[in-house]
Amino acid sequence: MGKKSLIIFIGLIAVVLSVLFFFFLQKNAQIPIAKKDNKIAQPRLIPGSCKILPEEFCSRGERVVSVSNGKNYTYVGFHLPPGTPLFSLIDGLLLKAVEGGNPYSGFLAQVRDDTQSHGYAFRGDIAFDNMLQRNVKAGDKIANIGNSGVTNLGGYNFIFTINTPGPVTDEEMMRTLFRMK
Repeated sequence: MGKKSLIIFIGLIAVVLSVLFFFFLQKNAQIPIAKKDNKIAQPRLIPGSCKILPEEFCSRGERVVSVSNGKNYTYVGFHLPPGTPLFSLIDGLLLKAVEGGNPYSGFLAQVRDDTQSHGYAFRGDIAFDNMLQRNVKAGDKIANIGNSGVTNLGGYNFIFTINTPGPVTDEEMMRTLFRMK
């Protein structure tokens, strides 16, 4: 084997190793790959059994009762890390508002369906991509927990409630979703 053949052989080995290394990185690094429509594939975020948070946070909620004008209002309070995604429980219209004052501060997100039979309120340190109203489907990501330091009732950075007209808290549905007593 001549000097020239040895250089070609080493070059071929280098090319083969480079190709194998590229495929190894592609498979194990989870690099987003462009689809046919040239959009980047993103990992799918999936709500857990409580339907509004990833599963690891569903059981961390605590029952919070607030009294206003002689009426009891029940919430589920959470201490969640910044960036935790929030998901819509139902198909409906996502409404967003800024809240400032006692007992609520930060942002309010409500999802309402056409029947108006239930209202789903997300309150606290919530970060939205924008403040535009939009239609959402059950399981759609609607926001993330923010990092502003906002807290509400009991020092929670996120509180959630389900109301029926009146407004009356649907405590049975909240107990079922969050496995509360």
